[in-house]
Amino acid sequence: VVLIGWIGRGVMLFDVLALLIGTCVIYACGVFWLVAVRGNPPAAALSMGVLPFLPGDALKVAAALSISRLARPLMEKYKK
Repeated sequence: VVLIGWIGRGVMLFDVLALLIGTCVIYACGVFWLVAVRGNPPAAALSMGVLPFLPGDALKVAAALSISRLARPLMEKYKK
């Protein structure tokens, strides 16, 4: 969360990058765990730990981006 907040600056490109990088960090931790702890080969870890989750996570990134775009004016209004 800190990484996403640090990268996202209210500019659409930075917000998209922040969400994608945050998702990649989560995937990397999961794949590392599957390889290191469970002993899966890296290709198998990717196919088990990343590929099934891509469609849902793409929807979550799109939803988070949309919600943040709608909420930003409200946050600015009450920030003052």
